[in-house]
Amino acid sequence: MSRLSLAALSAVALILSGMFLFSSTGSAAPNSVNVNGRIYYIVDGNDPRMDTGAEVCASVGKICKEYGTIATNAVCARFHPTSRAMSLLDGSSAEFFCDGAPPQTGVCGNPNMKNVCGVCPKCNLNEASTCNQPVGRHFREMYVECMTPKLRRSSSSSRRSSRRSSSSRRSSSRRSSSSSSSSRRSVIYTPPTRGGQYGPLPLPRSTSGGQDPRIGQHPGKVICEFYQMTNPGDYAKSNKKLVTCAAYKAADHFCTIAMQSQYARAERCDEHGIIICSNPCNPPTYQLPVPRCAADNDRPRGVNAPPINFCGQAQSGATSAASKKKAGELCAHGGECMTGHCLGVVPGREYRCSCHQTQYRTYGC
Repeated sequence: MSRLSLAALSAVALILSGMFLFSSTGSAAPNSVNVNGRIYYIVDGNDPRMDTGAEVCASVGKICKEYGTIATNAVCARFHPTSRAMSLLDGSSAEFFCDGAPPQTGVCGNPNMKNVCGVCPKCNLNEASTCNQPVGRHFREMYVECMTPKLRRSSSSSRRSSRRSSSSRRSSSRRSSSSSSSSRRSVIYTPPTRGGQYGPLPLPRSTSGGQDPRIGQHPGKVICEFYQMTNPGDYAKSNKKLVTCAAYKAADHFCTIAMQSQYARAERCDEHGIIICSNPCNPPTYQLPVPRCAADNDRPRGVNAPPINFCGQAQSGATSAASKKKAGELCAHGGECMTGHCLGVVPGREYRCSCHQTQYRTYGC
């Protein structure tokens, strides 16, 4: 073989090796660690392509199961061995990492939170409540556990569908019946909540009227209702727990996450019953409309029913004054106050409506 041929082959091999190296580097899987027999992956709050659990799990050919909620910093510490471990009163009950710099706000935006592995055992899951929620607004990193999709249900469903199809060819009436049956068996998939897994939810169902009479009227707002730990005889049946209504601002925070709006507030919160969340029709800053309420399998109007719209109603001053509390009055959450602000006067014991968002004031409303 000539020297020219050898040189040409060497050049081709070099190009191919470079292409392979580039391809391998460009499709690198997210970092992972094994903690107590479970594999956790980094959800990067600063990477818009990898800032949700669903995106991270999809990158490794799996689906999101849940975030790391073992109430310690064990997972974060494996990724950041030189970090400080802190148990906090703000953040999330799922592990998170802070580097004390923008674009994060809140606890992770504090410059004193540089290189910190944190967890808030008494907090809600917040951004970790669903797998499709970006974490970057408040957290630099969170840690998700993925699982392999189970396909048995789909294959058996396909076999049943095939049998129905062959049977339907014998008769037009059977074909119509089979089509209706197939429609009823359609499912909507939703991300898991804490401890849950992906699974089928029935199509939106409704009752006569379809609207819980406790919702009432909320002029100038859109409403989403949720149910938790209902009592026998309630309008809906639910055995799940969503929020501790008595906890300070817990109901408002739940509604903020559920409606994906910083202006959302709790209008009502029952420990055993209904939670009513509202969002203004005309918020102070522009935001996309809420197309559907967050999934609640126990909602009589439907799992992902659209919000109840009171935007066409003129807000009555008399009605508003009668249904809302003035500054200085006792409150459980901001939705009870005319100003939307419920602050702790004696934290943990006494909360009152305030004119100011962060300071207790009864003047200047």
